[in-house]
Amino acid sequence: MEWIIPLLSLLLSGGGVWALFAARATAKATERAAQTAAAPAAQQATTADWSALMGFWQGELASLRESANRLEVRVLYLEHQREDDLDHIDALEQHIWAQLPPPPPSRRQGPRKEAS
Repeated sequence: MEWIIPLLSLLLSGGGVWALFAARATAKATERAAQTAAAPAAQQATTADWSALMGFWQGELASLRESANRLEVRVLYLEHQREDDLDHIDALEQHIWAQLPPPPPSRRQGPRKEAS
């Protein structure tokens, strides 16, 4: 009967080892379940960040396009105005070289636009 006491001791103390293993397995299972539950939220957060970033850059591009369009219109207006100025300068030079009396030739009046 001497062997019963060590056997009982082994079985009873082995329960603590099994409890430790069971606790670790439960903790791992809980961690996996939490990761699985958090995966859709993480994916949604990533998508939301991407959507916000894309929205920001699309807004920036729209603003740049609008600014470029305004500048293009202004450049075209200034080019037209420069051509009119050069034509008027030519008319003034002809008037001067022909030694005609005052008044000088009048400037051709085109539509005026305030520079912005």
